[in-house]
Amino acid sequence: MIVRCPECGRKGKLDDGFAGKRVSCPACAVTFVAEAVNGTAKQTKWYYAVGDEKKGPVNQQVFDSLVKDGTIGAETLVWCKGMDNWLAYNESRMSLAAGDQVCSECLKSFQPSKMMDHEGRLVCERCKLALLHKKHELQDEANVQPGDSSGLVSGGLGSRFMAKIIDMIFMLAIGGMVEGVSRKFFSDYYVAGTLNNAFAITLVVNMLLGVFYITWFVGKFGATPGKMVARLKIVNGDGAKIGYGLAFGRYCGEFIVVALTLMIGYLVALFDRRRRTLHDRLCNTWVVKA
Repeated sequence: MIVRCPECGRKGKLDDGFAGKRVSCPACAVTFVAEAVNGTAKQTKWYYAVGDEKKGPVNQQVFDSLVKDGTIGAETLVWCKGMDNWLAYNESRMSLAAGDQVCSECLKSFQPSKMMDHEGRLVCERCKLALLHKKHELQDEANVQPGDSSGLVSGGLGSRFMAKIIDMIFMLAIGGMVEGVSRKFFSDYYVAGTLNNAFAITLVVNMLLGVFYITWFVGKFGATPGKMVARLKIVNGDGAKIGYGLAFGRYCGEFIVVALTLMIGYLVALFDRRRRTLHDRLCNTWVVKA
């Protein structure tokens, strides 16, 4: 049945066995007699025991007549939906009339000892555990305090792929120029089909330029040129700008991920709500729309 609190006007659903009994409103804590609103009450189905034999179900009218003619006495075990266990009739009346409280989440009634406070609301033990689990799960997914990253939107995978291609083109162009200069001034050291000192030094210089390219642009502007073109930027888990240290750490993390997972670490973004790759998760960074 549906009942309405006479104090705050809140409606809630109760088991029909609480009709005419005193219950507490989960919103304002006022105790009132539960009465069905607009004929929403259904027939309560009662069960009772005669010796070791279970009888029922019987509706409320039949149950009341059995009580009146003495078939159901004070010590007769009875049960209806809404009761945790079978109780003697006199105990069941006391239980239902003792001011049971209503869980504001599932709207079921429980004894006060089984109710718990959750952010100012009365909830049952099961609902509180479910609410806490959901809250922790959401915080773990967001990895931020509420409001820290308000307004930020994760960058799309297509945009990030385009940014990566643009950065690779820039870095290949820079590397090509370095190698061209090296071959022009140290041509005597290059021998076809051999790994010589000039080639090794050129390779190291290009690697250092790659580290500088990523670290300086991300630390300074929060984005590489490719991400700037794609209108993306890199922030930390709280949505704040990252520094050179974290930019360098993210580069190292990405290098390790690519080397050890054969780029499979990038696929993690497909299953992450914020589209974070494996190195983003390791470094607590986030690629968002600029």
